[in-house]
Amino acid sequence: MPVHPISPVFDRDSKVLVLGSFPSVKSREAGFFYGHPQNRFWKVTAAVFGEVVPRTIEEKRAFLLRNHVAVWDVIHSCDIEGSSDASIRNVVPNDLSMILNTAAINTIYVNGKTAMKYYERYLLPTVHRPAVCLPSTSPANAVWSTERLVAEWKCIKERKMELWDAYDSDFKIIPGVTLVRGEEATFADGVYHLVCEIILKHADGTYLIMQRDPRKAYGSMWEATAGGSALRGESPFEGAVRELREETGIIADRMIEVGRVVNPPTHSVYAEFFAETSCDKDSVVLQEGETVAYRWIDRETLLAMKKELLTHRMWQFVPELQD
Repeated sequence: MPVHPISPVFDRDSKVLVLGSFPSVKSREAGFFYGHPQNRFWKVTAAVFGEVVPRTIEEKRAFLLRNHVAVWDVIHSCDIEGSSDASIRNVVPNDLSMILNTAAINTIYVNGKTAMKYYERYLLPTVHRPAVCLPSTSPANAVWSTERLVAEWKCIKERKMELWDAYDSDFKIIPGVTLVRGEEATFADGVYHLVCEIILKHADGTYLIMQRDPRKAYGSMWEATAGGSALRGESPFEGAVRELREETGIIADRMIEVGRVVNPPTHSVYAEFFAETSCDKDSVVLQEGETVAYRWIDRETLLAMKKELLTHRMWQFVPELQD
């Protein structure tokens, strides 16, 4: 049974993740992704980003990282005849956690329908993030010209930016309007982006607090909530699940929305969530660049720290945390 021989390409600045199914014979021989000379992945992605087609492995790796694109495959090992996707049997999937816990991936893409089939079957149930299926760059997909592929794959450049749905003050999505992170000063009055905040309680009665990275705004302060902006296409619940997982590595046993807040000065609408977990308390995985330390503290300690925590909205919605 062949085992995937190529390490994933990513770093903490990667914004999109592109997954194939399993490396072809040519790719396994070359020791890098999309090694078949007729596969159009490198030609298409170079055109998308307006760059010269990379040739060497070093050039390809640098090209991906420079453009904030992570690349790997869905399958870790399988029975396969040559490079035939149709012959794939006995699949063991790759573990994406090393990528998703390091990089703030905005969108997961799969290269072709075969990769999508195996992603949905083996990875979606554990990753809990839907993927976008792009037309395959394989030479077998001859019905798609290179020009058509470039037009369809342009979305990976767009998703390098963090895109948000636009909301009104009633938490309703404004159709046809997309917001871009960093451009809040240009948002029209009455237009908001969705932020999800989650307070996490352990089964033993303690609460998780985390210390912000010193390089961030309000650096080194402690906060009692994980959270961040929901990405375009995410519901409040989906955004909360992703943010909690990205910032802590935890998938809650139970999560409910407990309140909503509108904040016009920052063009933000906040969805507040209360989550519970029975996880190993030492299993927290902090998101690099976001937080640097964590503690589990009891209710009394949390209440005593209220004034020094960078957490304000949540208290009014959780009765057990009200003075």
